[in-house]
Amino acid sequence: MAIEFGCEDGEPSTMKLTLEPASGGDLRATAGASGVVEQVKMRSAGRRWSTREVAATVMKDLLAAVGPGGPGTFRFVTDNSAGLADLEALVAAREAGGKPAPETIAKVADALGVPVDDERLARLLAGFEIVIVDARDVETEVEEAIARMLAPGQDASEKRHALTSRLLVAAKNGETLGAADLMAMIHPEALLRLTHANTLASSLAARLGRDCRALGYERSRQARDRRVVPEGALHVLSGESGQGKTWSACHCAHSLADEGEAVIVVGGATDFDGLARVVAERVAAGAYERPPSIPAMAARLRPSLSGPDGHWLTVFVDDVQDRRFAASLAASDWGERGVRLVVTCQPRIAGVFEDADADATIEEVGDFTSAELRRHLALHGRAAPLETMPDDVLELLLKPVHAKMFVQLPERDGWVGETEYELFAAYWRFATTRSRDQRDHPSDAVALLELVATALEDSPGYPFTAGIRRRVGMDDAAVVRLEQVGLVRSTSDAGLVFSTDRMLNWAVAERLASQVVAGELDAATCEQTVEGLDEIAADGDPDLGRRLGYVLHDLLWILASEGRSVAVADILWSRLERRPHDLRENETWRRGIGSIGVGMLPALEILASRLADDEHHDVSFRMPLALVAIAEGNPDTVARSVGRLIGSPRSTRSVSTIPRYWRPASRRWTEGPGRGRSSSPPISHGTATGTRAPPCAIGWTSSTSGPGRARTTLSSNLSSATRTVGRRWSRSFGGPARPGTSSSGATGDGSSRTRATSGHRPSSCAPPTAPHASGPGRPRRASYISRSRIATRPSSRLGGSWLGTVRPRRSTSCCTSIRKRRLACWSNASAPRVPPRGRRSPGASGSALAT
Repeated sequence: MAIEFGCEDGEPSTMKLTLEPASGGDLRATAGASGVVEQVKMRSAGRRWSTREVAATVMKDLLAAVGPGGPGTFRFVTDNSAGLADLEALVAAREAGGKPAPETIAKVADALGVPVDDERLARLLAGFEIVIVDARDVETEVEEAIARMLAPGQDASEKRHALTSRLLVAAKNGETLGAADLMAMIHPEALLRLTHANTLASSLAARLGRDCRALGYERSRQARDRRVVPEGALHVLSGESGQGKTWSACHCAHSLADEGEAVIVVGGATDFDGLARVVAERVAAGAYERPPSIPAMAARLRPSLSGPDGHWLTVFVDDVQDRRFAASLAASDWGERGVRLVVTCQPRIAGVFEDADADATIEEVGDFTSAELRRHLALHGRAAPLETMPDDVLELLLKPVHAKMFVQLPERDGWVGETEYELFAAYWRFATTRSRDQRDHPSDAVALLELVATALEDSPGYPFTAGIRRRVGMDDAAVVRLEQVGLVRSTSDAGLVFSTDRMLNWAVAERLASQVVAGELDAATCEQTVEGLDEIAADGDPDLGRRLGYVLHDLLWILASEGRSVAVADILWSRLERRPHDLRENETWRRGIGSIGVGMLPALEILASRLADDEHHDVSFRMPLALVAIAEGNPDTVARSVGRLIGSPRSTRSVSTIPRYWRPASRRWTEGPGRGRSSSPPISHGTATGTRAPPCAIGWTSSTSGPGRARTTLSSNLSSATRTVGRRWSRSFGGPARPGTSSSGATGDGSSRTRATSGHRPSSCAPPTAPHASGPGRPRRASYISRSRIATRPSSRLGGSWLGTVRPRRSTSCCTSIRKRRLACWSNASAPRVPPRGRRSPGASGSALAT
């Protein structure tokens, strides 16, 4: 009987198997140019072989198969090795490259009746092998091979006996069988199932990418290099929502698939039976009309697919949320069937696995490392802000879900303060309205804010106990949902706390903002509430109030983003009236109010009009710190805001000191991309006519569009502001502009002079002035003197001679240089000399200024 068939390791191949070939031996297998002839002789354990007997009964048939173009391997197969020592030594010597024992060769030649130097004998001995087998092991191996091709319910042992009988009948009749004939003896779909077993890992790998993408995984943006290595039959990845458990599991699954292992990823499973059906369908796809059970599938596939650890399949179950489902996974016998489970879940579910299965491996998925965060942002094209990002924000972005929210925010060249608020606003919206099933449960966010309100009461309770939760109408289902989205977590004593203190601050701000918008809280009361947060001490958390330092700025951003500019201005005004020293700190404006961003501008304009009185003059001169900080990210919008402030007589003072703070900011903008910001146009130090720019010129010379052009507009407004301030303050002295000089700065000869200003206290930058009267009595003295007022004095020649050549770098040296140059100009123009500072000039009226 000759059998021809193919399919080895999924690749087509051709082999011819001949039983009782006429050329000698019991079996001949030919594949291409190579071939093997086997002679099978079994012997009971009580009987021994001898060299002569083996030669006469075994090697004689094998010698008949030796010939030109014949097989190269001659194999003696038996189940008893007793008495074969000499022949085994002959084989070992040949394989080691030594010389076989002559006496053994002589015995074999004598038994075969051929000369010792016979050529056919030499070829036989060169390819001779001895294989000792165990019949029961062979039978088991055959049954395992057959089982991969059987239908559900068929017995492999019975099929082996039936198959042997049919093969003997075919051999007796001299039949020739093809691959289809041989496979049909096993099962009509045996060949399909054999191919399926050999290609299972690759077919599952083809689907793996689609399944992982459905869970939000993008392999090209994998930031973590360290791969999870599953240990044991049950491996649990534990971590709060947003820690990257799903990405870690998918990364591990892809790595195992790359190594040739069979891997399945399942998301959204809620019960064990449903999971078992999904796994069976995935494994049996295309090979079975009705998928067999996991135990039946394991019996067929495990022998040929299992690795060194005994597992033939790894199933990843993502985001297990139900405790009963977790318990059924821990109690399953899949590990005994060679199926390894890797589960992702939150810590509250990981405890179920730990209690139910002592052998389960629990691995905590932590935050990004700094290198992983940098890689994550770089893969999304958002690494530039890292160079200027505050350290506390950098620590927040180490939590993967925060990093995910960050890359979805509007892209900027560098870091600006408002990005932090945008980040947490986006996360709050995501967690309360879009994540998981929150679209169907909008009342969860309302209940959570009511719960936060209890922490602001006279006797606050934090962590939130079950009694507090019942009082505000938050049931256990809502708690589970909020835990699933990662906003809150349960404590060991059944309390409920926010997952991070930063989100607790944001929730408190959301609560206060909602009360302000609804009219339940006026600005003064709201500000006092925020001020009192520092003193909150809950029974379960005595330091609660000390961790609420972000609430004020979060509240201002939320209200400003909702267009509640009047409320924002009222809150700041209330803070100014109660704690004025807070708003006299430069950092309060620069890093606090200025960090809120462009949404703060309308409120600052309102506040500027209220700061016109001298009572708060020092506060008004610090407001530009906030404007400059906001302008770093939104120069165009700030330019328009400054224009509006210039147009309001009660607000001009609030922009008069912008140049003092603008120049350092402009230097930062021109530092280039080294600090994460794009380069801006250079500051102009000259004009087309060769006239040098004024000492504090802040105009940009650029025709480009975008931020550079916006800053040009802003600088133009600032220059206009200084001229306007100069005119207004000049009028406060009672003196009109001198002949030949217009109020806009144009000289009598048609040329124009650019001027810049920075508001100062009277003692900080007071230029010498000439006496002039404003009616009877002493003229009014301006509370603040601007540098731009100098350029309106006494003639066009003076306005063009010294102003363009003075270019000091600092404000103090600027004042000194202007004073010296101006005194010289007055002297050359035969003007009266101004006396030393603090003394009256001879002949001047008693009302003349002597600054």
